[in-house]
Amino acid sequence: METCDPRTIENHPPSLGPEELELVQSVLTTGWVSYGGRFVSELEAALGSATGFQHAVSLASGTCALQLALELLGQPGCEVFVPALTFVAPASTIVRAGMVPVFVDVDPSSWQLDLEQLERFIAEHCRREAGSLINRRSGRRIAGLCLVHLWGDLADLERASALALEHGLFLLHDAAQAVGARFDGQPFGHAVGGAKGKTLAATSFNANKIITTGAGGALLANAPALAAEARHLASTAKATASQFIHDRYGVNYRMSNLNAAVGLAQIRKLPAFIARKRQIRELYRARFAEEGLAAEWARPLPRVESNCWSACVVLDRPAAPIIQELNERGIQARPVWVPLPRLEIYRGYETTRHEVADRIHARGVMLPSGPDLAADDIRRVTAELRGLLP
Repeated sequence: METCDPRTIENHPPSLGPEELELVQSVLTTGWVSYGGRFVSELEAALGSATGFQHAVSLASGTCALQLALELLGQPGCEVFVPALTFVAPASTIVRAGMVPVFVDVDPSSWQLDLEQLERFIAEHCRREAGSLINRRSGRRIAGLCLVHLWGDLADLERASALALEHGLFLLHDAAQAVGARFDGQPFGHAVGGAKGKTLAATSFNANKIITTGAGGALLANAPALAAEARHLASTAKATASQFIHDRYGVNYRMSNLNAAVGLAQIRKLPAFIARKRQIRELYRARFAEEGLAAEWARPLPRVESNCWSACVVLDRPAAPIIQELNERGIQARPVWVPLPRLEIYRGYETTRHEVADRIHARGVMLPSGPDLAADDIRRVTAELRGLLP
């Protein structure tokens, strides 16, 4: 985000340099600025390696990736479990795909989808019928589980995979914030599971993500058939390369070669970005301790190595006035998302409960966390907080 005051500490600006400029200039020189091109395929290969998935399909946005994934995995009229606390895209794409979200609260410790609560809901409010899981309250079949890996951490991959296998659910990983996160020392794509052929992931390369293409996203898959179908649909379902023969109701969700050039330069820096992000989170923790600031941090699950995408804290009081004052002082703090069941458009949908989501939203602050954030900036942020939190 461009600001007119150099003293402003932005919330999460991208880190761009000569590497991105060199590749973008290469694209401009060739003139291949639109779809396809060398950098698209190179980015997809690098993304597969970085995330642990066998296939990556670059797309125009993370939301496009979610939409395609849901069309490939789900069926209209079915229900999908999704966290009550997340950015709105997963729920919106579920509805637009003709399915019905069922909101589940997040865990009070990890702040990821509460699988224990989900298992209780299944035991108390669902039944098995002809091999399908049926919601007794609505009478609808429950087809899937959408995990959203928040703040650069990971939800419980093994438990979620086992639950999906047990109940025949598709498993969709919204990994918009989790590129570079690892499980048992490996990129998390190696550990995803679910019913055979029914697991996909989506990620985002928006400007505030750990790597950016300016605008873009990707669908990630281990099943080659799903990746091929996603690529076909995202390319307007064109059946032949030289004629306008289309065999499906396709869309144009492709990423441009220009965006991919930026992304390729960025993904080469991913290890350095993650190392710096971890330093930033630890510097914040140390400064909070030094200043005596009362705050709660998410606790990543065992075996998870976070990419530390965003430094989010939960204060001991309402966050809104603190966020407003920080912004007035040139520090771009951000609120946590409104719990989705609180939004008017989702109030008619079922939810297990959302007390933890409500608390994190009411008291949570997403602090400046860009990869170029300096130690002096962190000291300024925490000093201002100390003055606001007597």
